[in-house]
Amino acid sequence: MLASSSRVWWFFKIWTAWPINSLAVWTLLLFEDEVSVTAPLHF
Repeated sequence: MLASSSRVWWFFKIWTAWPINSLAVWTLLLFEDEVSVTAPLHF
């Protein structure tokens, strides 16, 4: 839970700092969630 909340806080800071890149950040986060399932296979 702690890691998730800190991640959300980091995302919030990034989103508020660079609103123009908010969509890109969302895409990266979604992509990371998709990859996290298969990530262990690559390491």
